[in-house]
Amino acid sequence: MPGYVKKILQCFQHAVPARQQDSPYPAPTRKYVAAVQDPLPEDTSNRINEKRVNIIQQVIGGVLYYA
Repeated sequence: MPGYVKKILQCFQHAVPARQQDSPYPAPTRKYVAAVQDPLPEDTSNRINEKRVNIIQQVIGGVLYYA
């Protein structure tokens, strides 16, 4: 199935990043000694709507077919 990934990227209009991106977010800083036991900060991120959920399901479905 050569070219399948490129076809999926075109289908969902995914822009190629300017430089290689290995993770969608920066890694958390390491904590040592007592700071390890501090509670995690509260999640303040926005919830996704139904349209966004549908797009995510389509992308995952396309990639799972490839796998």
